This record gives sequence, structure tokens and C-alpha cells, in this order.
Amino acid sequence: MKKWFLIAGYFLFWSMAGWAQSSFFHTSGQQILDGNNEVYVAHGLVLSGWLIPEAYGLKLDEVHDRHINAYTDIRANIRALLGNDADAKLFWDTYTSNYVTTADLAAFKAIGFNSVRLPFNYRLLMSVTNEPDVFLEEGFQFLDNVIQLCKTNGLSVLLDMHACPGGQSHDAYADPEHTYWSEDGNGVWREHGVAVLWESNAQYYAATGRTPEANKQRTINLWREIARRYVNEPAILGYELINEPYFYTSSGVTTNDLRDLFIRITSAIREEDTNHIVFVEGNIFAEFIDGLTPPWDDNMALAFHRYWRETGYEDGVVQSYLDARSTYNVPLLMTESGENSNPWVYEINQLMESNGIGGFWWGFKKVDVNSVVYHVDKTEDYQYVIDNWRDAPAVDEVRVKGGLMDLANRVSTTHCTYIPGYFEALFDPQFPVLSRPFADHVIPGVVYFSDYDVGNEGIAYHDSRYKNTTYEGEGWNLGWTYRSDGVDLSTCGTGNQYNVAYIDSDEWVKYTVRILHAGVYDLDICAATPYADRRIQFFLDGVDLTGAVMLRQGTGWDDWQHVIVTNLTLPVGPHVLKVLMLTNDFDLSGMSFELSNRDFVDRDGDQIDDHWEIRYGGDLDPAANADQDGLNNLQEYFADTDPTNAASSLVVAMLLPNEPGKILEVSSSTGRLYTLQYRASLLSGGWSNLQSNVAGDGGMLSLSDTNAFPSGYYRVGVSRP
Repeated sequence: MKKWFLIAGYFLFWSMAGWAQSSFFHTSGQQILDGNNEVYVAHGLVLSGWLIPEAYGLKLDEVHDRHINAYTDIRANIRALLGNDADAKLFWDTYTSNYVTTADLAAFKAIGFNSVRLPFNYRLLMSVTNEPDVFLEEGFQFLDNVIQLCKTNGLSVLLDMHACPGGQSHDAYADPEHTYWSEDGNGVWREHGVAVLWESNAQYYAATGRTPEANKQRTINLWREIARRYVNEPAILGYELINEPYFYTSSGVTTNDLRDLFIRITSAIREEDTNHIVFVEGNIFAEFIDGLTPPWDDNMALAFHRYWRETGYEDGVVQSYLDARSTYNVPLLMTESGENSNPWVYEINQLMESNGIGGFWWGFKKVDVNSVVYHVDKTEDYQYVIDNWRDAPAVDEVRVKGGLMDLANRVSTTHCTYIPGYFEALFDPQFPVLSRPFADHVIPGVVYFSDYDVGNEGIAYHDSRYKNTTYEGEGWNLGWTYRSDGVDLSTCGTGNQYNVAYIDSDEWVKYTVRILHAGVYDLDICAATPYADRRIQFFLDGVDLTGAVMLRQGTGWDDWQHVIVTNLTLPVGPHVLKVLMLTNDFDLSGMSFELSNRDFVDRDGDQIDDHWEIRYGGDLDPAANADQDGLNNLQEYFADTDPTNAASSLVVAMLLPNEPGKILEVSSSTGRLYTLQYRASLLSGGWSNLQSNVAGDGGMLSLSDTNAFPSGYYRVGVSRP
């Protein structure tokens, strides 16, 4: 963390540069107002995976999933694998410094976010081994610096106690302090967490001496300390008291217990801070609001999370939020959502905005997971860490360190792969009506089927299953990789290593392509299917291009077969290519377009080979001279020089005096013929050939004059064979 503090400290002096509020965020009836009493609708990004990384986001449960892999356990296991404290500290310091940087915060603001939600583990600020008031100055210093950096970039901060003392949930995100093991009925032993913020547990009490009441009091005391320190900080949007509380009513815990704890925390905060909003959310992943109403404070708001549900009012839950807002005159804030397809994100965001509800979005960075903005690639050494995460009799500590440091360095945004779609779904007003290129698809060339356009369902693509609307749903992208759309993508061993899979009939995908030169092209389709009679069809700008194309049946899903469709006439310029799936059950890797005639072709009759024009940018004007070197494109073509580079020219390197055997040395190109001519006077007589049609060799070509002509003039001609 020292590296982070050093960077952050530089900006403390300038902390007010991006901030112009005169007071604090506060509630007024059903609205949240900023410090200038203007309505404030949060458009926020959750800094997920940073201070409380989760195993699924790092792929640490890819091979070994019997453990719940809570944050404290992840830290302990990394220390055990590395074998020493120094390397563990180096990893965490590097990871933390790289994961979120000042450049990231500036980018968030530029994209359109006005706030960030900062999930933190109570262990950052309070000792786990001392009760109840041992606070950690290093953790608060870290928090101070983050808030100031956000403030510098004009971002408000929602402080989210993501993991509370004891653990507010049995799940990994809460980092529960007590776990146990049981057999799952299939002979596999699995670890389970206990929410000892709510539930009594004899084993936990024997080990720690702490009861649910003790953990509640520790939570109260910590929030009081947070409020004391940040009472005068206007950049703080508010305090999210407990992230996703989850208790089983069968344990005897009720929503009254939840409400009582919230009231006690609020009272402790108000002893120090009457300025900031308190946000409270209900049981079972913050979906329900039972126990949260009526309000007990005049500066509070109801928070909720929305995952894997319908994007309207179908299940009645969103309506229950709206009813509570109206009945109790209290604001609403969606403090988490995401983990779904980009069209789902768009629809939920529209639902919230239409009701004046702000939202925070989960899924900043993950390792090799599709529901993400920035994709962190796995190295071989990091895969070694994943493979040996648990139960390995021995590990190569050098490889483990290398793999973990690969991760720590690759989580930097500059080393991640940006996956378009998520941010566009939130901020691009054209997302629902216009598709945009995912990549620069140049024809002739290869277009990968996985790189279809960015845009909404029905605009950039159509897929029969494009969003997940139930907790038990199978998902929106059955391959769970690369992109977060309805189009199902999987990994493969060909092309760009991704393919369109799980295809249903009548699905389609679109590609914005840039055709460099009008011409007749051949289309090569790479597909795999073990079934017969699988068909596909291509359209260009809505007009049928190929008719139904029969794919070749192979021996399995890894048997990639090629089908070539010939003599397709394509016009120059930007166009939209649509691929329609006429049947189901085949996979698509890539498609390539090449001019049908591999030899000289001059479709536009400008004397220049179309292949040469394409090499240098497309349909070239023969009379143009873009590089201003004195040669037009037609002359550059015959000289086979680069028409975009003035330094690329036909060069006469040496001219010897007029005597028998004198030599001209000319820069030459393979595929060209060179002729040397002579004349005594430019005023009379003609040119005579000294050497004719000498094949270029790609280097300096020697052209000789063995005659004893008097002084005169020479010229070099260049032609195609």
C-alpha cells in the first residue's frame, strides 16, 4: 500500500480541484440532493474486486470449489502458497496499487459516472482480534486517500461496509468468521459459512468469545468512528451500513432484529455526524425491504440490489420499492446491479432512470469472466496457481510467485482488455437503436464471428436467450466468456480462440465492415458441427449476398471445416454484414474474404492491380499523390513503391561516367521488369533499348551499357510481366 499512498499523497493538496459543493448530500422527501440543493441521481461504479476480491472474479474457484474462498481465507492461502510474509505483502501491495488508479478515476468521470461505491471489509479499519475499539490507522489513511482522489476527480463516494464483524451473511462476500464442513450427499465435503453477526454458534463462541450481540456492538462502534472521522467530508454520498444482510428465519432471527441493529447504528452515527445520509437494505441479498419502514431518521434512504430478475415490474419487487418511497416519503438508491447481459443492464438502467432512481454497477474487472468491463488475461503461471490453489502435496513457489505477480500486474487497466458493451449500455444514447463496430473489420481480411457489433438485442444481434431473469436461470451467454451479450460464445482452438456456439435457428449477428476495394470476392467460412444439413446465410446492407450456404459436417465440435462461397460482388466502403442462422447446432469461428482472382485484376480499369491498391489503403485515385513525392499512384504502382511514404521512391543509386560497361543501379521490386534506354540528344533522335525486361530482384538492380556511346541520356522503364 505504500506505493498507493505515495501516489495519493501527491494529490491531497489539490483535493478541491474537482469539487464545488457548498454542503453535504442529504435527503429531501423522496429525493437525494447534493450540497447545492440540486437533485442528485447517482450514476455510479462499484469498485468491486479491489479491497475485497472474490474467488470467482479471480478464477481461484475454477478448479477447487469446495471452499467458500472468503477474502480472509484467500489471503491466508496466498500466504501459505508463497511461504513467507514478504512475498505475500508484495503481491497485495502491487495488486491494490494497480487495480484502481488515479487515471481510472479520471476515466470514470469522463465516461459519465458521478460517483463510486467503495466496498470495504471491516478488517481494513478495525482489528479482528481485539474488542471493541482497536481501530487501524493505516486502513483509515488508505480510506482518506481514496476519498480525496475521488474528490479530486469530481466523484462522490458511497462507503459500503461490505463485510461486517462476524459476517452478515453465510456467503463469501461477507467474509464470515466461522465456517464448518459437511457432506453434500454426493460424497463431497463442502465448506459453509455462518452469519455470526446474527446467529449464535457454540463453536465460534468457544474460539472467539464473541456472540452476535458482541459483533453487533463492534459494528456500531466502527460506524461511530467512521462518522467521527468523516463528519465534515462533503465528498461522501453517505454510509451504506450493511451490505446484503442474509439470515435464515429458521434460526430465530427476524427482520425486527435487522431493523433494531440499523436503528442502533444510526443512533451511534448521529452522535458524531448529522450531515450524511445513511443507506439501509434488506434481507436476502438486499432484495427485500421488510423491516426498513417506516423510516427512523430524517436523513436516510432505502437501498436495494437488483440481480437476475425481470427488467420491469413483473415480480412486484420494484413496485414494492416505489410504493415504499411514496408511502414513507423516503428516497431509493440501487447500490448494486449487473452480472448480466448488456441489454439487461440497459433495460434495468432505463427502469431506474424512468423512476428517478440512481444506481451503482458491479463488474469492473475480472479474470477471464464475461460479465465485465475489463478482462484480465490468465498467464500460464497464474493458471498454475489456479490449478494448485488447494490440496496440492507440494507447489513450485517460484511459479506461484510468478503467477500471482502476473495477476497483480495485469489487473492494471493499461494491461487489461477493454470489452465494449457494458459502459455503452449505460451511457450511449444510441445503444438501443444503432450498432457500432466492435473491431475494425477490413475486407479483404478475416472477420471473427465473436466480434459482432456492439449494441442492443435486436439491433446488433438477435439471440433467443439474451438475458437471465431468474436466480436459477442458465445464463445469457452459455459459454460464459469474452463478451456479455446474448450471443453465446465459447473458447476454441482456432482463429482468435473464441467461437459463436449454442446456435438456434433464426438467430443473427451483424458486423460493420470496411471494404477497401470493389470487386469479386470469395468467402471462406470456418465452422464445426457433427450434424448434417446445417445452413447459414449472409446479407449485405439487408440484401441477400449468398443464399443458403450448406456447412460441412465434421466428426465433432473440434473438427473445423471450411466452406468457400465464390464470386460475391462487394462494393467499396463501409457496409453492414448480417449473418443469419437458418438452422441450429453448429459453431462459427471466422470468415475471410479475398479477391476471387489471385492474379492481376483491375475491376475499376485504372491500370492498377486491385490487390496493390488494397495493400495501400483501398480504392486509390491513380492521379493522386498523397505522399507528395512527385509520383502519382499510377507511377508508384509501376515502380512498386509505397504511395503513402515519400521516402519510398525509385532510386538510381550510382551512375558511372560514359565508358564501355558503365552501370546504372536501380532499386527494384520482384514482380516488375526493368528496361534501360539511351539517346544522344533530347532534341533529336529516339530512345534505343540497351537492356530490356530485366526481372527485378527486390534489391539494387544493375543495368549495363556495354556500348561506347558518346555522352547522352538514359532512362529506366518499369512494367509488369
